[in-house]
Amino acid sequence: MSLSAGLIDSKSELEPTMLKALILICSIAITSDLQDCNANNAVAVARVPSEFASPVTCFMHAQAYLAETSIAQESGNDDPVKIVCDRREPIDASIHRLTIE
Repeated sequence: MSLSAGLIDSKSELEPTMLKALILICSIAITSDLQDCNANNAVAVARVPSEFASPVTCFMHAQAYLAETSIAQESGNDDPVKIVCDRREPIDASIHRLTIE
């Protein structure tokens, strides 16, 4: 399982907003480049149920959250994982799975 991180900053630096973390389980069959993987085309998406003040804290807690969930065990070892820390409002907190036909 490979891991990638990204930070999306959609607000002004002057506004003290908290970061929210999304964990994306991507599929090379859907997106060959991990940069193209997003919440709409990921095989599985999970939102970490906490908010964070810094990108480092966001990424570290998202990694720990992933390790504690069944998502890490259910995904294949070759499935790349992407963690996105974002200041915008995240998608629904529920986990969804994309089926490959």
